Amino acid sequence: MINNEAAEKVANAVEKSKIPVARVARDSGVPRATLVRKMNGGGEFGVYEILRIANAIGIEPTSLLPSLYQPKAAA
Repeated sequence: MINNEAAEKVANAVEKSKIPVARVARDSGVPRATLVRKMNGGGEFGVYEILRIANAIGIEPTSLLPSLYQPKAAA
């Protein structure tokens, strides 16, 4: 499911970044409880949330998108 894939990608990226969830929440403007709930599959991440979370942990936003929405490689 797309929601679960996005949640897993965000959770893995936050963990890999070694930045505390509370700081990611603060820096992204996503309330901590909302961030944790969505990382656990309890709701969808919006596009702007994905952008802000990616910015907060210093990665490309496209890396957090579900595979269905990944950009296609040029041939």
